[in-house]
Amino acid sequence: FEDCKSNIVWLKMDKKVLDQHELPALGAPVQFLFLAKFFPEDVSEELVQEITQHLFFLQIKQSILVMEIYCPPEASVLLASYAVQAKYGDYDEATVQPGLFAI
Repeated sequence: FEDCKSNIVWLKMDKKVLDQHELPALGAPVQFLFLAKFFPEDVSEELVQEITQHLFFLQIKQSILVMEIYCPPEASVLLASYAVQAKYGDYDEATVQPGLFAI
């Protein structure tokens, strides 16, 4: 979550949130971010549930977009193509309309 100095800090599971870090002013909302702290070597074996894989994908995608993680341009294009294929399926010339993938 973000502490009173806008630093992102990791919470310890065995302690109460109030005992770990300085919270923002009383009454101010506290924003929690659920993120992966360690990255698995093989996502398909270590992240079994589909929702966990999807949330992991969203975190990695956001980290690449805001340049927290460097991704070479060639790899970025390949990852984007995987994301488009996952969302829209295999390319079918008969069903694709012009401008469907326009940015």
